[in-house]
Amino acid sequence: TGRFYFVKVQISFSIGMLKNLEKRDLITGSVKKVGNMPDWTIYSLTEKGRNELKGTIRKSIVQFHYDTNIFTIAAFLINILKEKEVIKLLEERLQLLQSYLDGIHKQDNAIWAQEVPAVHMANVKRMTDIVNAEIFGTQRLLSVCV
Repeated sequence: TGRFYFVKVQISFSIGMLKNLEKRDLITGSVKKVGNMPDWTIYSLTEKGRNELKGTIRKSIVQFHYDTNIFTIAAFLINILKEKEVIKLLEERLQLLQSYLDGIHKQDNAIWAQEVPAVHMANVKRMTDIVNAEIFGTQRLLSVCV
């Protein structure tokens, strides 16, 4: 069986965040009544919110972070953008990732390995693994776009 992990978030935090987004005109809420249940507030993105989301997704695609969760979230929401733009952004990401890999490889050599602690070299290899995984994942996303 699968395991589910949940992060406990205080209701006051959620309400505060929603109110902040509403105040900034990024979302709008409408109340819905379902039978005898308490009222539900259904939130939707406004046009301004949709544009801000698109901008955040664009930035998240063309930047690289070793915290890969940022790109993962953007990848799940990527369909909010037009296909031609997605292809362009993913190609730009591939170029960026390749430049990161080239920079890492400059540190991955026998001379450098003799001058730094073994843990440093192990971390360089780990960084290479992460960037290679991001390259592979980006190529996979591109393959379904073309």
